Amino acid sequence: MNVDAEPQVASLLLARQAGKLGDQPFLQFRESEFTVADLYLMAGRMAAGLRDAGVRRGDMVGVMLPNCPEYVALSFGISFLGAIEVPVNVHHKGEILACLIGSVPASVLVLDASLADRFAELEAVPASLSRIVIRRAAGDSTTAPNLGAIPVEPMSAWSALEPLSPDPSVRPMDACCLLFTSGTTGPSKRSLLPHHYGFHVVDVLTAHLEIEHSDRIYTFMPLFHNNARFGAVLPALVHGCRLILADHFSVTSFWQDMRRHDVTLTSLVGGLVTGLLQKEPAAGDRDHRLRRVFTAGAGGKAVVDFEARFGVRVIEGYGMTEVNVVLLNSLSRNVPGSIGRADCGFDVRIHDQHDAEVPVGSSGEIVVRPKQPYTMQLRYYGMPERTVASSRNLWFHTGDLGYRNEAGDFFFVDRQKDSIRRLGENISSMELEAIVNRHPAVLETAAVAIPAEDAEDEVKLVVVLKAGAEIGYAEMLDYCRRQMARFMVPRYLEFRHELPRNQTGRIEKYRLKQEGLHREIWDGTTGRFVDLAR
Repeated sequence: MNVDAEPQVASLLLARQAGKLGDQPFLQFRESEFTVADLYLMAGRMAAGLRDAGVRRGDMVGVMLPNCPEYVALSFGISFLGAIEVPVNVHHKGEILACLIGSVPASVLVLDASLADRFAELEAVPASLSRIVIRRAAGDSTTAPNLGAIPVEPMSAWSALEPLSPDPSVRPMDACCLLFTSGTTGPSKRSLLPHHYGFHVVDVLTAHLEIEHSDRIYTFMPLFHNNARFGAVLPALVHGCRLILADHFSVTSFWQDMRRHDVTLTSLVGGLVTGLLQKEPAAGDRDHRLRRVFTAGAGGKAVVDFEARFGVRVIEGYGMTEVNVVLLNSLSRNVPGSIGRADCGFDVRIHDQHDAEVPVGSSGEIVVRPKQPYTMQLRYYGMPERTVASSRNLWFHTGDLGYRNEAGDFFFVDRQKDSIRRLGENISSMELEAIVNRHPAVLETAAVAIPAEDAEDEVKLVVVLKAGAEIGYAEMLDYCRRQMARFMVPRYLEFRHELPRNQTGRIEKYRLKQEGLHREIWDGTTGRFVDLAR
């Protein structure tokens, strides 16, 4: 996408598309449908409401909403003013919620009515917060929440305002949003992203997935993360596609939604690909129009099995909030198990701990560097030490381990913080999990390190069994001993009904580490449950 030829700011793009596409249906949510012109009008009124609330260019606006049309319009409305959106995960509460909202100087918070009580329960309110705007779902008639001295106003009042036009001076390099990282290995960081970041995502996905005007794009991913906003909403608007917005994922109804909406393109994180494969095969598995799925973290076998069963091309890639999509397979070259090639506008290398490039085939940390300006984060907001540490020696350090083959295909090994050191050997938790996941009774697993007395690690394996499956602790460990090297065999084993996940479906291994050992964990060394009194 040429910066000079195309608007590189979301608000200016919406204005242009409203002029070109007008009454073309664009957004569908449940039974409601909105044209591009509808969205432009809604966004203009959102901008007017925010302006009246005191929001100016460069100000931060907190947003805590579930997926809904108002959220889509609000994101564009914030862009109209050149303000910075700060989305907050709607599932946060208590201390974490207070910490996230208190870490940025947002003067206005747009809050769903269903979440108001959760906010009212906070012990302290951020000093910068001067107004709360409440969004109510259709039919919600509950009374306004009591949020202390902070003025509260309904979003519905904005519908009568004269809409604003986008500020034409907002630039592609200006900050558009601050996203909290997923926090799968620890506390969230505050990633400040420029407008051009999202348009680069569109470029990459368009080239590798061959997105067309006729596509019907479906997303259930939360709008408070980058997948939905930059991988669905923005591409749909750029290409004039139909966008179907859902508010949750359901294994049971997923294929019904695909058929009902004639979906051609969607995104699934790795765990959801596996979840859909767990359903019993049916005669209508290929009775749909879905032709492409973009995924990350699915793994080679799951991709091959999904394509074979459902007749859909699955394109796996690699990226993160801070650095965009940096590796991606394509329709012309889709290598099972690979996370893609470095043809997404970034230099990608594999480095050792001293930042020296390792030989082809050797494992090391994945480091990246953009070839164009403003295609990755501007910085970690309010975290200068983190910013400097992550970009040492002019490479962004992802904290992930991988390797590259002779042909230039990259492969993911593990998160650096999830790798396990035992008996003088480095263990990939991903490889260990893949072995156990092949057991016919196993649905999914997570392997984490438990500190040992000798300063190395012990392996703790958490297993979720398939519905109705049964297997004992000793039998599971015997399987591990038969299938893997001695140093990889877990010492500790726990069976659970489910693994902890964040809202994008990623397993939160740091929580499993923090839990450490407890009485429901089997110790393979002693042949009994963990004795915490020792």
